Amino acid sequence: QISLLNDLFRQVRSEKMKELTVSTVDGFQGAEKKITLVSAVRTSESVGFLNDPRRLCVAMSRAQDARWIFGMFSPLLRSNSDLPSLLDEHRASNNVVEEEALRRVVNIR
Repeated sequence: QISLLNDLFRQVRSEKMKELTVSTVDGFQGAEKKITLVSAVRTSESVGFLNDPRRLCVAMSRAQDARWIFGMFSPLLRSNSDLPSLLDEHRASNNVVEEEALRRVVNIR
């Protein structure tokens, strides 16, 4: 995924794209970015970084202004980690866009 995304972003010739960093959770250890996108797209409870509280902390704490988490909500809520309680907090404050609502907005079938 990292190689594919880096290749795609290299094709876009923009100064802003030069500021983009695509990496793993471990690659962001000790770094911060204005906005982070966290991919948790596996549909099982075994998303690697979720099983290690330190790695989950890195994934959740690198964003200065905004963090977007992409994944299937139901399996993420069943994960054996601290992520379900974090997602519940975001859901309670209307900071979660679930698949059904997203499909209505962007007309995905």
